Amino acid sequence: MLTQYFKMPSTTVKTRQAVQACINQIDLYKQYVLKIQTSPDCYINNIRQLLSKLDTLWMVSGDESKQGQTNKLKTAWPLWFQNKVGSYEKPLFYFLHSNTISTLLSLEVETNRKGIFFNSADKSNIELPKGVQAWFPLILSTMKNWLPFDPANAQETAAIMQQALKTIYLDGEQKMVYIATHEQASEFSPMTNSDIVDAYKGMYQISAPEKRHKNLVVRLCGAGKSLERVKKAAHLLKHHWDIECEVWSCPSYTRLAYDAEQLTYNRQQNVQNPLVKSHIERCFGKEDWPVIAVTDYNYLIASQIKPFVTAKFTAIGSDPQIHGEASYPQPEWIALCALKRLVEQQKLSTDILENAIHLLGIENN
Repeated sequence: MLTQYFKMPSTTVKTRQAVQACINQIDLYKQYVLKIQTSPDCYINNIRQLLSKLDTLWMVSGDESKQGQTNKLKTAWPLWFQNKVGSYEKPLFYFLHSNTISTLLSLEVETNRKGIFFNSADKSNIELPKGVQAWFPLILSTMKNWLPFDPANAQETAAIMQQALKTIYLDGEQKMVYIATHEQASEFSPMTNSDIVDAYKGMYQISAPEKRHKNLVVRLCGAGKSLERVKKAAHLLKHHWDIECEVWSCPSYTRLAYDAEQLTYNRQQNVQNPLVKSHIERCFGKEDWPVIAVTDYNYLIASQIKPFVTAKFTAIGSDPQIHGEASYPQPEWIALCALKRLVEQQKLSTDILENAIHLLGIENN
């Protein structure tokens, strides 16, 4: 009896050419993204149409909204039967709409644990935080094959896509990059080349304190949609109490924690130069400014970076449901948490907190 083995097409020179074609297409669309300041959802829909015209990638439409497209792949399984003479591996873009972690688990075998995955579960009419079950991000953060991202805007989404293409298909890193999209459009400034690289590492700076020498400075970190509320909290702190804020966008708390943990382990095993720092260590430096890390997932997602922050740290996340809908961290609460940390450092008087609760209008919230 003859046994037949199936496998995905292999990586060749044509694979690198295909990847570069995708990167170039994303690059060409950047100026349009800056002009219209669109949401990640809208950006993905547009770039999806553009990339579908190329023969240089595999595109799987696993999301329910696209099931009517009979000419598109609905799963990645047919790719296992394309390993013929002249075939080669192409970048895999997998679009899905799911709130369960079991979907991602099943995709590991289906896609040979490699590709870029876009989940459009986060819709405005969904009661679950970011459209997924509460334990979804917690389990995902422990799945070693996956690298999860929660981009704040279309520009971050494009940056993560480009860097993922480079690291997976050009540098040979076997990873499944998960990108959670959403419908919230927001204003953003052009990212520098270093911002693009840093975003894929987990965080990059949005704004710096105007007066770094001041005693009253806090660090505010936001992921995904929460970044806009973090910016508003920074405005409240500056406007009412003249507190300077250093604002960071953190598309992946999970990556920040994972890389820092790996570096710590290597140091303990004496296989890492002790002078080498993790990305979060390089970003935060030695200042003792309080850090407030915000996410629209459970607060435990932001808490992943706590062991690697030397300053006072607070993680803020969403409540599963209040009055039948998801409750996300609001600017007033973020600002209040920052004030509380400054009071604990004895940089502000305790009277400030009582006044702040009244001023911010959160007595009954």
